[in-house]
Amino acid sequence: MEKIITTIALTTLCSVAHAGMFSTRTYGDGVENVGDKISDLVTDRFTQVFDANTYSVVVIFQHAQVGQDNVCMAIAGVSRRQSPDKQTLPIPAWRLTSTHLQRNSGTLDYARKEACLLSAIRSAVQDLMQVEPEAVRANSARSLANPAK
Repeated sequence: MEKIITTIALTTLCSVAHAGMFSTRTYGDGVENVGDKISDLVTDRFTQVFDANTYSVVVIFQHAQVGQDNVCMAIAGVSRRQSPDKQTLPIPAWRLTSTHLQRNSGTLDYARKEACLLSAIRSAVQDLMQVEPEAVRANSARSLANPAK
């Protein structure tokens, strides 16, 4: 039994640590610890170009109910990390969006709302990771630039 638990623990650690370090800035309600929930999607290629001390994966997400339908939307991109004294949102200059529509689903409880949001978040981040990091850098130049002092 201990051997099985150890194997499961090591497998979990390996899947979380498969990419280098990265930081996240998240904006939205309904999903906690987004960085942990996308860590398996972030690639080594990405973290080699965007170091965690300088850049952040920015994820903005939102849920809306329209009649009996539910819409979950997420935006993912990369911005330069800001100093702690700045309170402005570092919106990425170039970003990828994912929207998930659940038709005739009525009012969602917290768990179903979180699952809908997480699906949109993971899809947007996965799309971001499929773009060559240098293309992300070129398209995101305005949000990656060092701000004027």
